[in-house]
Amino acid sequence: MGENHMAAESSSSRHPQDWGRAVSVVLTRLAETMARESGGTTDEVLVNRDIRLNIVAEGEHGARITATCLGTGTTAEGAVIPRVC
Repeated sequence: MGENHMAAESSSSRHPQDWGRAVSVVLTRLAETMARESGGTTDEVLVNRDIRLNIVAEGEHGARITATCLGTGTTAEGAVIPRVC
């Protein structure tokens, strides 16, 4: 898993206390993608990994939550994080 992996999900609220479902979905998608590529399991691929969350306004009331896991051998300082359009 030498490359960066990313997943995104929308929330209909901008309030952090309402983001539980969206964060759960985005982490599940990230784990599923990484497990498929590595041959690992979804309950192990995110353990001991740094996950970056990015939250931006979406529409009048919502938020877009993006989770990125840096590839192995990549430092946060040198990482180029793909953008979700």
